[in-house]
Amino acid sequence: MGIDRLVNAYATTVEYGYPSVVIDFGTAITFDVISVKGEYEGGAIFPGIEASINALFSRTAKLPAVDFSQIKSVIGKTTSYSIKSGIYYGYLSLVEGMVNRINIETGYKNKVIITGGNGKLISEGINIPTIYDKHITMKGILFIYSQSI
Repeated sequence: MGIDRLVNAYATTVEYGYPSVVIDFGTAITFDVISVKGEYEGGAIFPGIEASINALFSRTAKLPAVDFSQIKSVIGKTTSYSIKSGIYYGYLSLVEGMVNRINIETGYKNKVIITGGNGKLISEGINIPTIYDKHITMKGILFIYSQSI
């Protein structure tokens, strides 16, 4: 397991309490679950948004390159808009679905903390309560360092 995941989980327990799920939108998308007892439970890892976009365009001949951005409609009228919709609403649905499944599996409603490069954009479009914290990893490093001196 990557140290970044442990640092995010630790910072989440200190800053926001538990039970919680911290989702980091970096190169990979990581979900890390902290139990009702404040213990790290485990998580899930998905390909990052940019990795998915790059795979789509590098493996298809005629699809245009698009950026990851918030859009207003699920239904696209052009190929470019349809790709944007699939990426944006697909990742929103991924997060909503995973959090729902985590809540069912753990038996309680978790706080959801989102961080990472695309975290703000995701947190603004999601249909579940979330906390966006751009600096959760850095906070975790600071919390751990402060305890070691």
